[in-house]
Amino acid sequence: MIGRPELVADARFLTNSDRMRHIAELTALVAEKLRERPSAAWLGDFEAAGVPVGPVNRIGDMLADPSGGRARDGDRGRPSARRAHPGTRHALKFSEGGGEMTRPAPLLGQHSREILGQLGYSAQEIGGLAQGGAILLG
Repeated sequence: MIGRPELVADARFLTNSDRMRHIAELTALVAEKLRERPSAAWLGDFEAAGVPVGPVNRIGDMLADPSGGRARDGDRGRPSARRAHPGTRHALKFSEGGGEMTRPAPLLGQHSREILGQLGYSAQEIGGLAQGGAILLG
């Protein structure tokens, strides 16, 4: 696909173990070729060849992509004390049942009291752990 057919027979890349031992070299060779054309061109070629492929996006790219998370009912903002954080759904959307996220990921320490309480820690012990810096409380 990248116009380097000689790499198929290169002893450094014959097996997965070989490729992993020489991953830095392989990555550099492939990256050099991929830089020659825009990502969209490569994506089209790989898709036409039947290779499962997709772009590696930054968060802003995902939020702006019309086929991305927001288009799939996926804007899952995350509230915090400072500001709302934009977010997306997970990549999979099932046609039937399950897999729905009903709330955003918790803030750091948000459920510490609840979980430690369920594990048998008293409110005083939890307070002591937080005071000592062992845990964060949200």
